[in-house]
Amino acid sequence: MVDEMQIIDDMKVGKKLLGGFLIVLLITVGIGLVGYTSLTTASSTTGAIYDNAVVPIDRIGTVSADFQQMRAELYRYIYVPDSRAQLEQTTIPQLKDEIKSETDAYRQSGSLSATDKANLASFDSSYASFLTQYDLTIAAAKKNDMTTVNAQLAAGSPLITARAGAVTALTGLADSTSAEAKDLDTASGSQAAGAQMSMIIAIIIAVIAGIFIAIYLAKSITGPLNRVQDNLRRLSKGVVSSRLNMTRKDEFGDMARVMDSYAAGQQKFIVGAMQKIAAGDLNVQLKVQDEKDEISPAVNTIVSTLKSLMDETHVLSQAAIEGRLSTRGNADKFKGGYQDIIKGFNDTLMYVVGPVNEAMRVSGEYAKGDFTARFGEKLKVQGDFVKFRDSLNNIGVQVSKAMRGINQQVTDLAASAEEANASVEEVAAGAGQVAKNASAVSANADRTTDGIEQVQKAMEDLSRTIQEVANKAETVAKIVGDTTTYSQEGMELARKTESGMQGITKSSAEVNQIITEIKGQMDRISEIVNLITDLANQTNLLALNAAIEAARAGDAGRGFAVVATEVKSLAVESRASAEKIAEMIDNLQKQTNFAVDAVSAANTGVKEGSEALHETLASFTKIVSSIDEISRNVGEVAAAAEEQAASVEEVTASVNEVNSLMQSTAKESTDAAAASEESSAAIDQITKVIGNVNTIVDHVTREVSQFKV
Repeated sequence: MVDEMQIIDDMKVGKKLLGGFLIVLLITVGIGLVGYTSLTTASSTTGAIYDNAVVPIDRIGTVSADFQQMRAELYRYIYVPDSRAQLEQTTIPQLKDEIKSETDAYRQSGSLSATDKANLASFDSSYASFLTQYDLTIAAAKKNDMTTVNAQLAAGSPLITARAGAVTALTGLADSTSAEAKDLDTASGSQAAGAQMSMIIAIIIAVIAGIFIAIYLAKSITGPLNRVQDNLRRLSKGVVSSRLNMTRKDEFGDMARVMDSYAAGQQKFIVGAMQKIAAGDLNVQLKVQDEKDEISPAVNTIVSTLKSLMDETHVLSQAAIEGRLSTRGNADKFKGGYQDIIKGFNDTLMYVVGPVNEAMRVSGEYAKGDFTARFGEKLKVQGDFVKFRDSLNNIGVQVSKAMRGINQQVTDLAASAEEANASVEEVAAGAGQVAKNASAVSANADRTTDGIEQVQKAMEDLSRTIQEVANKAETVAKIVGDTTTYSQEGMELARKTESGMQGITKSSAEVNQIITEIKGQMDRISEIVNLITDLANQTNLLALNAAIEAARAGDAGRGFAVVATEVKSLAVESRASAEKIAEMIDNLQKQTNFAVDAVSAANTGVKEGSEALHETLASFTKIVSSIDEISRNVGEVAAAAEEQAASVEEVTASVNEVNSLMQSTAKESTDAAAASEESSAAIDQITKVIGNVNTIVDHVTREVSQFKV
């Protein structure tokens, strides 16, 4: 049995299908013969029922209906005289003729039973008697002999008796015919049941045989086909170590051996080359099998492209390490997506490095004291760089505004100091005159009084001037405080900018890591796509071999040839799709490598920008220190102004006292001289204070002049 099964397994698929089809065809013919015999028997029985039952019953029914109509027409003839002519000439003769013709036809049917014949004879006798009495009644009615007519219509009359006999005979004929029809129907039912049972048995046998054949053929075909399908699925998942090892001699055995050979070749050459490439070993050079070989040239092209990409990556990385941020990738060396990646990262470097360099330039100008420097208007920035540009420009605007206010206040303070100095000189001259003329007080009392009044007036002017100096000093102190606040805000903005640059550096590192991971995933996808392409090519060859074998098999291999054609079509489509995917993966890999290089360069630029921000923070620290020094100097000016005001008050009090003494008595000229000396000392003190104020103003002016606003 096993040997027989092996023989069947070794048969070609076309022969297996043809044998199974012939067996099923023979079973179908057998079922058709059984059905044909049953249908013939049923048709014969149905014809017998029609001929022996349906037609006779129809004829008896027609005779019975005509007979009853004759009775009705008789009453019409009697009681409706106007219709007698029509009835006598047309209706009644037609009814008689139809009854005669239908009776004769029933008699000649040839299948009458004894009962039917007896009933028919009884009907003939009764109908003949009925016609005789019927005609007599018509004749009496025609003569208007109603006595005879009524006697004919009375119960028990010959007419009524003959009619009853005829009706009874017709009823007997109908009953016997119905009984015969019932017997035929019963026989037909039995035959139909037998035929149905025969058909059921034949169908069951056919179904069982068909199922057995179908299961066996399906197992013989689908078993190895499923193994091939599982092997193809494993190959599609990259498992090239799987083998079928079939010993069958049919098409599936040939297919299995071809697939095992294909998998062995893939495992030895393609997978080995891919593993080297995945490990970073680009010293791979596959030998082209023939002029139609597509796999080996494709792998060699991948290796060449990766080498070029690594060279370009090395150039960009080295430039970034050396700080040459102006270096850009050569996009013309690549095509498609790789070229777009190079261009994209070149644009990224331009938009990142440009604002950073400009910020470094502006910060350098601020560090030199030039707060008029601004971001170049031709440099276009976006996103967070807009806020960074505006903040850095605002620092220069605010500091310039504060420094201009300080310059103005210092200028006003210098002018007030000059006025105070002039007033002090006048007071000093007046005091000297008072001391000089002290010995001649008596003679020059009036002149001394005038001089003292002049001194008093000058002291009042000096007091007002000193008050203005104090007010100006307070204003300068307030402006210096605002300038300190602006400088601190600028430092805070610079610190925030530094924190943002650190965030950009961190984000760039994360992006670099993510791109590296994506590159690894795309390398794996590229391997799978190459494997699918190889599988499609081998499947195409397998389909071609199958088509050749099917052509050799002739008509028996047409079905398998169709399958082979479809497999070949699917293989071609799979290879085309895999090539498109491979091309897309190659482009993505190139773009990813350029992304890594650009992010590295961007990290370097961000690092330099961060260092520039550190220098900016140092410059702002110096500015704050200078402003604190100005604030201290202004405080000293204010303190000196307060001392000057106190001294002026003392001088004023002394002058008033001298004036009072001079007015009281000339004898107290000695006291006036002493007061004059005291006034001279106070004036000297005021002169010293004003000198200190002028010194402070000069120092503040020199400090402020260092800044360009």
